[in-house]
Amino acid sequence: MTGVTLITVRPGTPDDQYPCFVIFQKSLVDLVRRQGGGESVAGMDEPDRILKAWDGYQSLYDLLGSVADQFWVAEQDGQVIGYARSQSFDGTRELTEFFVRPGVQSGGIGRELLRRAFPADTPRRTIIATTDARAQALYMRSGLFPFVPCLNMVTATPTERPVESDLDFVPLTASHLGVLADIDRAILGFRRDAIHQWFIDTRHGFLYQRGGKAMGYGYEGVRGGPFALRDPDDFPAVLAHAENDAARESHGQWFVVPGSNHRALACLLERGFRVDPFVVFLMTSGPFGQLDRYVITSPEFFL
Repeated sequence: MTGVTLITVRPGTPDDQYPCFVIFQKSLVDLVRRQGGGESVAGMDEPDRILKAWDGYQSLYDLLGSVADQFWVAEQDGQVIGYARSQSFDGTRELTEFFVRPGVQSGGIGRELLRRAFPADTPRRTIIATTDARAQALYMRSGLFPFVPCLNMVTATPTERPVESDLDFVPLTASHLGVLADIDRAILGFRRDAIHQWFIDTRHGFLYQRGGKAMGYGYEGVRGGPFALRDPDDFPAVLAHAENDAARESHGQWFVVPGSNHRALACLLERGFRVDPFVVFLMTSGPFGQLDRYVITSPEFFL
């Protein structure tokens, strides 16, 4: 048929990283605009702004590429127009990204990418999903359903405050990977050494100990997380420690908190954090984990 251009789906490569990031950025801006928040993302889909944003995301994309065991892109006229990839750890498969360029969505491209990148080959499957109704319908047809909303809690002005706790805050190193694995298995159900190594290399990570026993871990920074605690009553102290770090370095702070983590949400609200309008959902193929003891990775590409 004249004028019809063939769309192909192929395995992704390292050279696709930046084109995929462009699609992510344009898709995010398109979603926010469709939801009435256009002013908050004005200009973010312009080429120079996307290139500037890449500086802050390139390391994360390198991680996502290195741990993915499924990475597929859709291509038209030599240009990437969509992509999806997932990672699998200890019987849990997680879709880290799934985006199709605005203007070519709803044409079957997404279904084909999802079929290849997110096979039902593990006992558990998860997605951190936006509120895009089209994508959520596609996920539900694939057997995943909303499990818990995850709220973005933000402040532009962190405040130093006392850390009232008997916890010891031990800086994380690669020597702690086995301990981190034990905590993750208890709270999430799977270990992920490569993910933790990246966090140790890029954020201020701490192991929380009480009487020599590992009680949890956390990573501090502008976008804090993940945090995992054996006792949710330790969240006020742990979050105060992270807020103090942000106050000393004079930057804002951002946490992604599952709606079931009442202790962390109440603590952050009491300290003046606000709920950002951008909400995501953890969608799963079945209940798992102890998310009342967890704060999700930020930005929220994966748990």
